[in-house]
Amino acid sequence: MSDIQRFPAGSYIFREGESAQYAYVLKSGTVEIVKLGADGESVIAELTEKGKIFGEMALIDEAPRSAGAKAKNDVEVTGVDKSVFLDYVSKNPKAAHNIMVKLSGELRQANFNIAQLEARTSLDTNATIDNFNISEQQHNDDVDDTDAIYDTPPSKLVVYAGGIILSLFVIAFLFSSIFEIDTTVSSRGEFT
Repeated sequence: MSDIQRFPAGSYIFREGESAQYAYVLKSGTVEIVKLGADGESVIAELTEKGKIFGEMALIDEAPRSAGAKAKNDVEVTGVDKSVFLDYVSKNPKAAHNIMVKLSGELRQANFNIAQLEARTSLDTNATIDNFNISEQQHNDDVDDTDAIYDTPPSKLVVYAGGIILSLFVIAFLFSSIFEIDTTVSSRGEFT
């Protein structure tokens, strides 16, 4: 464990996408967990409970940080490096269990938030986006998998058009083979 670190209001403890060297234990203050999106930064959680650990997920899976942590007001934290964190968890099954429960709860909350977001942004049957009408029929005809295009049967219009064109070729071939026109020219210059 490292010494207590202080972060003034508005400063980042860590940013989304950074590699992780430490998890943090909150000593005082409020930490906002923030996520970057199309509309900028969104607060997805607020941590106020003294002793709360955060930033541990990147230590566990060694992936870049999936969110950032920002001081809402003056914050004091203690950094916990990976070796100390893993040693503590391996020696304290109760702590490992608590971390799994915490991560499971966060995953459930994320799934709930995604479901709520999808419910709010789902299109009704006659939604208009940028002056482009989308009907229910168009949604049903959409092909999400490009390989499925090869398995999709042709439409009736394509079948009819193909049949008509094929019929015209067959008729033209039969006509030209049955009604052969002799175009020989006699010595007087007349067609016979």
